[in-house]
Amino acid sequence: MGDIASEANGGGVDEVRTSVSFTLGSGLEKLTITSGQAVDGTGNTLANTLTGGTGANVLSGLGGDDLLIGGKGNDTLDGGTGIDAMRGGLGNDTYVVDRFTDVIDESDGGGNDTIILTAAGAFTLPDTIENIILANAPFGWAIGNDLNNEMIGTTGVDIFEGRGGADILTGNPVAGSGSSDIFVYGALGFGKDTITDFKAGEYLYDVLEFDTDIFADFADAMAHATQANADVVIAYDGLNKITLQNVILADLVVANFDFV
Repeated sequence: MGDIASEANGGGVDEVRTSVSFTLGSGLEKLTITSGQAVDGTGNTLANTLTGGTGANVLSGLGGDDLLIGGKGNDTLDGGTGIDAMRGGLGNDTYVVDRFTDVIDESDGGGNDTIILTAAGAFTLPDTIENIILANAPFGWAIGNDLNNEMIGTTGVDIFEGRGGADILTGNPVAGSGSSDIFVYGALGFGKDTITDFKAGEYLYDVLEFDTDIFADFADAMAHATQANADVVIAYDGLNKITLQNVILADLVVANFDFV
C-alpha cells in the first residue's frame, strides 16, 4: 500500500499514513506507519504523534513536545528536543532520553528495553526498563531498579547504583580510558552484581562506595573478599555480592574504596 496524506477540514490536525520511511513536512502533525517493514518515521518542529507499525521502526520526533508510540517490533524512539512521551510497546525497544522531563511508558514484560541517556546528571531507570547506556561523555549517573540491569558508561566519569537484581556494570567500555568510575552500594539488597572493567590500584583507579552499614572500612571489605579464578568476589552474604572481573585481590588498595 502506498502513502496516504490526510488533512482535517479547516487546517486542523493532519495525518500521514505510510508503509515506507517518511518525514513529515511543515504543517503536518501525525504520522502512522501501516506496514510491518523496518521503516523510519520522522517528525518536524510541531508537537507530533508518531505511531509505529509491527516492524522494527525508528521514530524521531525532532522539535516539539511529541508522543511516540512503538508497535510490536524492536523500536527506537527518540523524541528530540521537546518534552516528549514515548511508549515502546512489545519488542526490545530503545529510548533516547535527552532531558529528564521526557516520559517513558513501558509496560511490564514488554521486552528487554534500553535507555540511551544523552543528558548529564542522575537518572533512575523506570521500574520496567532493564538497561541504560550513558552517552554524555563528560559525566553520567545511572541508578538501577529491581530488575537485572545492564549499565554501560562513557569515556567520562560515571557513577553507578545497581540497586536490586543481578546487574552488569561496565564503566568505561573504551580500552585505555583515563577516567575513573564510582560504583555506589548504599544499602543491602543490591543483589549479585558484576563489574566488568574495574580498575584496581592507585593510578587511574575506580572506586567502590559502601554505606558503613555494609562494610565499616577497608579491612572489613577485604575480609569479605576472595580471589575466584581471574576475578575478585566481595560478598556480604549469599544474596549480596560483587564480582570484579579480571581483578587481582592483591591489587585492591584503600584508594579503591570509600565508606560513607
